[in-house]
Amino acid sequence: MSTGTQLTTNSSVDEIRKHFSYLTKAQIEECKANFKRFDENQDGNLNLFEVTLLLEAVGRAKTHVEARKFIAEHDRSGSGTINFNDFIHAVFPPDGKPPIVIKGRIAQSSLAGSAKFFEEKAQANTADSKEDLEKKIKAEAALRKEEKEEKRKQKEKEESKKKFQEKFSAFEQK
Repeated sequence: MSTGTQLTTNSSVDEIRKHFSYLTKAQIEECKANFKRFDENQDGNLNLFEVTLLLEAVGRAKTHVEARKFIAEHDRSGSGTINFNDFIHAVFPPDGKPPIVIKGRIAQSSLAGSAKFFEEKAQANTADSKEDLEKKIKAEAALRKEEKEEKRKQKEKEESKKKFQEKFSAFEQK
């Protein structure tokens, strides 16, 4: 791959294949989708926090130290982050052989030992997880409602105290 070209998830499949000719269209689309999933701030780079989430999703790292090590191993540009090019190289290393895909998992990659990534994400999108998500949303809404009510009560209490102090100070002046 030429060093001057910066590929992103917005790059066309054809453009990406110019630099990663050993990848299929499906593999490129899979890389795009997974990179976008972890690029939470959508800046085109996976920072330390986002790499930690990625590695946890594939069952690898649980600490920032391990995430820093991953970044150091795969950050080809020296930016201290993982850009889309780095991500493709990490998931599908350019060793001259196309990766072997087994049941949606990448068998030959630097993430191969724990590449439950794609299967776990597919399982996360089941009906059960939607129900869990709805429960969480309802619980958060209830919590926000309670917090709002608590703030309203606190404000009423403060206003009442202020009125009392005003009346008391008027009484003291007489």
